[in-house]
Amino acid sequence: MKNNKLLLVLLLIITQLTGGCAMEKKGNKFPYDTKEHIEEYILKELKQNYKINFSYSHEWEGMPYESEFSVYNNTPDNSEIPESLKRFTGRQIATYFTALVEPVNKETGENNYYTKYGVCANSKEGIADCCHAYFFKDRITGNLLSIIGDSLSAKTPYIRIIGLERPLGTWKGTEPLKKYIKAGDFESYVYIYLPANGSDSEYAKQIKNILNTLYTEDAKQYNITLEVRQDDDKITFENRKGSVIFYQDLDQFDMEIDHWTKEMILEHINSDKDLNTVKPEDIYQ
Repeated sequence: MKNNKLLLVLLLIITQLTGGCAMEKKGNKFPYDTKEHIEEYILKELKQNYKINFSYSHEWEGMPYESEFSVYNNTPDNSEIPESLKRFTGRQIATYFTALVEPVNKETGENNYYTKYGVCANSKEGIADCCHAYFFKDRITGNLLSIIGDSLSAKTPYIRIIGLERPLGTWKGTEPLKKYIKAGDFESYVYIYLPANGSDSEYAKQIKNILNTLYTEDAKQYNITLEVRQDDDKITFENRKGSVIFYQDLDQFDMEIDHWTKEMILEHINSDKDLNTVKPEDIYQ
């Protein structure tokens, strides 16, 4: 179980970075076949949709990141097409592009560090992006902090809102928050910190209290992934301080609070310690 859990977590982290680039609906088609023209065109389309300027980012969590531009043509055995694009079998994919963008005039401060969003495009299905989360993240964060309260974490919980990839134009960023929450086009990563050097048994009891709070109907609508860390100075796999104690997507497998017995929590604590051996460069290379 330990190796499977580690692989799953690493896959989730990489998906956050890349956005997946597998659009379910058609978006805006783009007309250009060079990287420079596509980059220019995408920034123009983002500004037209969201009414703010974006720029390309070449760094993610302290690691270098470069946009990807490729040209693929279907062959009889699809040998030139990467696995992520093989569902397009039978249709030529002339160009494929993926990158990270961020608002030009973004706010500063720790809770605004994660303002880099995936954008991707192919010449058959158009542009898809995750930037919509930027326009709702502060209000969602405030709602979650109200739900969590002051008693569950040794310091203020850190929350980041990840937008799910949607065809550009699905959101303008001006829609009512209730509509955005109901659509569920985002995920909330909640980092809660516990005092360092506690025992696994102590942590299991505290995590159970946290889960009781996050499995309420009010909290469940925010698509939460919970990460519990020790309040220490260890730099771990997401290039953040705090030794990982517990990591879980609370929506996974339709699990409910009854799933989380003390024994199950202890099992996860034991397996999730492996995350503390993963270096950032092992993921973002």
